[in-house]
Amino acid sequence: MKKLIIGLILLSQFCFSQNANDAILKVEYDEYRIYTQGYINLDLGTLLVSKNTSYYNSEVQNKITDNLVSSESALMFTKSSGKKELLPEIIIDRENNLLTERVFENLYVDGYFAVQEPLPKMNWKLLNEGKKIGEYDCKKASVEFRGRTYYAWYTMEIPVSLGPWKFNGLPGLILEVDDLKEIYKWQAKTVSYNSNVSEKELLVKVHNDPRFEDISFKDFDAKKVKKVQDKIQTIKSRSGGRGAQFGMTTTFAFDKEPVNEYRTEMQFN
Repeated sequence: MKKLIIGLILLSQFCFSQNANDAILKVEYDEYRIYTQGYINLDLGTLLVSKNTSYYNSEVQNKITDNLVSSESALMFTKSSGKKELLPEIIIDRENNLLTERVFENLYVDGYFAVQEPLPKMNWKLLNEGKKIGEYDCKKASVEFRGRTYYAWYTMEIPVSLGPWKFNGLPGLILEVDDLKEIYKWQAKTVSYNSNVSEKELLVKVHNDPRFEDISFKDFDAKKVKKVQDKIQTIKSRSGGRGAQFGMTTTFAFDKEPVNEYRTEMQFN
């Protein structure tokens, strides 16, 4: 897929101090979701990291089209239902290596869920490549994680083993990630230290929210699969069983995690 955007990454100077463990690291990322060639969802991701906790959230910023998409298609793509799209939040308990993903009215399962799992282990392969991102010397790594291959650039100048979304496990802060299939991309745009967010404010963001139902990653995935199966059976029943002949197929191919430890990619007919 042709790369449509090359972001200019401007990183503020990051200076460590003796009190680094008590301060908040804030990193902002441009996130790209490209489900259809020429049509890009641009989101703003924000990573906040304290000594014991990290919090990552994304907010929809813009929908971008180029001349590969006709004006008629672009109009169709940009029509809004009037309902704000809420993207998941990732909370990591760094002391206990636990990850919680807060899901808002998921594509498959309507509702609010706090999906919990041990911090996923990512078996990175460190590559002998380097480049400069902003002021930082970065090294490259690759990983296959739950059905996708990612390439990441990280800097050991900021010894925080985290990055956007669920990415973790490298010997430095991740500044850029590319999905091999070019559906997802993250690019750091700002890095700051001692941001305006205090430890207290961070704890407010990650505190237990009664709106969210606690559920394990395994159980949530099973619920998602069953919901899709039930929906397809309903469509088949209403169409007198004719749904299959129209090529009705649903997969998780566009998910960040199309497969996982409990199942291969599912296809429904």
